[in-house]
Amino acid sequence: MKLKFKNVAFAIATVALAGVIAHQAYAKQQEQAMSDVLLKNVEALSDDESTGLNDCDTYCTPKPNYTCYLSWGEGIDMITCPGYGKK
Repeated sequence: MKLKFKNVAFAIATVALAGVIAHQAYAKQQEQAMSDVLLKNVEALSDDESTGLNDCDTYCTPKPNYTCYLSWGEGIDMITCPGYGKK
């Protein structure tokens, strides 16, 4: 009877240990995948800035003695572009 109990206890411990190891491997894999996604997002955001274009260059055209006003949403967010006119 003691031998049967030890065998069952050993089997349960082995299965529990395998579950913990599998969980750790899965968590590490998810962490690495998240890091890759974050890195790609940062690279994508920096690509737009590396062109040297800003909102004034994108939405307005250079015109001396003009000011281009850009607003978003309800007009709360606004930038001014001195020396630019609307395209």
